[in-house]
Amino acid sequence: MVIVMLSIAVLALIASGVLAMISDRHRSAFESSSWNESILAAEAGADIAIRTLNVALAERSKWSNKHNALTSAGTAWTTNWGVPITSTGATNGAFAASTGSNKVAGVITAQWFRPTTPLIVHDGEGSRRLFSNIVIDAPASLKVAPRTQWYRIRSTGMAELPFRRAGSTSEDNALRQVSLVWDQRGVFVPPPFAGRLIEVIVQPISGFATGLICEEDVKIPGPAGVVDSFDPRDPTKSTGGLYDPAKRQQNGDVATNGTVFHVGGTIYGDASTNGGNLQPSSKIIGDVRNDVYQELTPVTAPAWTATPSTPTTVTTTSTVTGGSANNPIKVKLSKWTGTLTLSPSAVTGVGEVEIYVTGDIAGPIVVQPGVTARVFFAGDMSVKANEIVNLTNRAANLEYFGISPPAGQTRSIDIGSPGSFTCAIYAPGHDMKVAGNPDMIGAFVTRSISMNGNCGVHYDESLADDDGMITAFKIANWLEDVR
Repeated sequence: MVIVMLSIAVLALIASGVLAMISDRHRSAFESSSWNESILAAEAGADIAIRTLNVALAERSKWSNKHNALTSAGTAWTTNWGVPITSTGATNGAFAASTGSNKVAGVITAQWFRPTTPLIVHDGEGSRRLFSNIVIDAPASLKVAPRTQWYRIRSTGMAELPFRRAGSTSEDNALRQVSLVWDQRGVFVPPPFAGRLIEVIVQPISGFATGLICEEDVKIPGPAGVVDSFDPRDPTKSTGGLYDPAKRQQNGDVATNGTVFHVGGTIYGDASTNGGNLQPSSKIIGDVRNDVYQELTPVTAPAWTATPSTPTTVTTTSTVTGGSANNPIKVKLSKWTGTLTLSPSAVTGVGEVEIYVTGDIAGPIVVQPGVTARVFFAGDMSVKANEIVNLTNRAANLEYFGISPPAGQTRSIDIGSPGSFTCAIYAPGHDMKVAGNPDMIGAFVTRSISMNGNCGVHYDESLADDDGMITAFKIANWLEDVR
């Protein structure tokens, strides 16, 4: 009996040792699997954040700060975004029932996603539930002067562990990034998890990222004209911030989503079609492709109410003084045949104006220095080039947005001689014609475009960083924070 008991004890010790070793390896394997799965949850969290930014983009009229998507009062931030936080990431105040944000001097600095259900659930052994905690903020260090805001996403992916005890060594736990969740009394709170943190920098995509793009036919430049580019921010690529042919750049790209592309003069940039038969030639100083498509976002009518005491028609001469960046003066016109002058505030020297024309534009505009103007129009536009007077000499300070017409209808933009003009036009439902010898300085998005004579386009490269028309968001940088 003694021998039997001793044998059983020895076998039990051996079995317990083997079981402990197998259990530890089993747990280590699950930790490794959970560690790998947690990066999937982190990336899924980044996808959720980018999707929400796109939802906010669709409701841009509801941004309290028109340059910051985090300030949208629409539906974007009402689902699972619910913890007010400070700029350092600490919680600030009580958990909100619905939308949550942090405000510093009235400015939202971040939004925090707090999931109410697991982000991903799957069957099988080991970790079955994955979560993400997501913080989106808009730090001043990521603002492209003077207006365009980039965003930072910090997404922590968490994979539940199927046990509540760590591995055999603290070094292994650190490697697997295992977090045990027990309080000092041994009371269970959320389950332990393996977690990984990624940081994603998101860049807004400007509708003016290409010098000229059309939905259909492109017939440019005029036989004696050129398409090229310049950068007013760089003295080696401009003179005094103005276009200088002696400092010409070769980023005057032209694209069509159609197949018709007729080259008259010289294009200093790339040229592309969507299924056309454009061939390289001495007239195109850049790459030629026939497999490019870029979706053009339709323009909708503004939903705001006009500022009291502003004109409702302009038939002779009218002057409007601009407001602040976050509170621009809003003007709604039913008729525009006279001269409209936009002036800055006498106190600040700057002024912002938004104009909504429910009909046609047939009158001159004068944008004085210090003014930024955005003009939305539902009808046609017919003016001479010298009637678009932009005294700021920056295309970003005068932007036209042609409201997309109902299906089956088109609108037109006709610009004649004499003179040249500086502005940006985004009107994917309008056919544009330019006659004579105007130089078009800025960027242009239309349904089609036709130019004759000496007409040319000088793309302002700074418009690629302009947020007047954001069409989407893209990932500019991705890294894992392994601290």
